Amino acid sequence: MIRKLTTAILILAVVTLGLTQCAKTFKNNITVQELQKKRQANPDLFILDVRTPGEYYKDGHIKGSKLIPINELTKRLGEIKDKKDKEIYVICHSGSRSVSSSIALDQLGFTKIYNVLGGMSAWKRNRFPIAKGKS
Repeated sequence: MIRKLTTAILILAVVTLGLTQCAKTFKNNITVQELQKKRQANPDLFILDVRTPGEYYKDGHIKGSKLIPINELTKRLGEIKDKKDKEIYVICHSGSRSVSSSIALDQLGFTKIYNVLGGMSAWKRNRFPIAKGKS
């Protein structure tokens, strides 16, 4: 019962933050150009994609990124708990959902969260590589 209540509260917080933080940015932001440079230096960088599965697989994603849609983030935290003190780069389509997710992860104790400004739209505009389908 407590776990369900906690999950419901966290989901509500993420949704509320999404609505109130859309025009704001997170305290730690990174451009897609900076992210690509970091990826070239370290291909095992952890990138968390918070879009829907349709967006991720059909529209394309950064190879090696982890898909956890924003609406599933709180119930799937166990999948990334080992990253609590590691760098996590959060990306979505344009930046709104990634800001909300970054704030939520920060509040949950993740210490090295970076919001990717402009999201996959900016990534594609820069013609950086993308993967489609399951990779």
